[in-house]
Amino acid sequence: MIEVVTPLARRDAMIERLMTSMATNLRASVGSATDALKDERVKAIFDRYMDAQTSESGTALKAALPAMVSAMTRAYARRFTVAQMAEMKTFFATPTGQLYMDQGGTIMGDPDVAAWQQTTTSLQFAKMRERIRAMQVEIMALPEKAE
Repeated sequence: MIEVVTPLARRDAMIERLMTSMATNLRASVGSATDALKDERVKAIFDRYMDAQTSESGTALKAALPAMVSAMTRAYARRFTVAQMAEMKTFFATPTGQLYMDQGGTIMGDPDVAAWQQTTTSLQFAKMRERIRAMQVEIMALPEKAE
């Protein structure tokens, strides 16, 4: 089933598409959540960080694929019967199933999904900044530790 859903020959390209979509959405989310990226110097640093992180994450994910395939194999076996997996295999062999496999990985890059992710991430970044500030205030208010 794993070979049908994520064929070995397509796995690297699938990871690249996923990482590119996620990085693009994250860049846009951070950009809309902070004024700091309006400074070209800060943006250049952030872009270098994102490029390195995206590359490293993609490399790590590719290296972890064998373990993921083993885990997914067990997960499919727990959730689906052999008959159900045969039906899925039949579906994925159809033109619609092939289209789904070709396009499914691009959904995160769809403008509507990207806009949702950017809005959600921006709201979370705003809340995270508030929580970090509150935590800093609380830490700074701690009395000196007696030794």
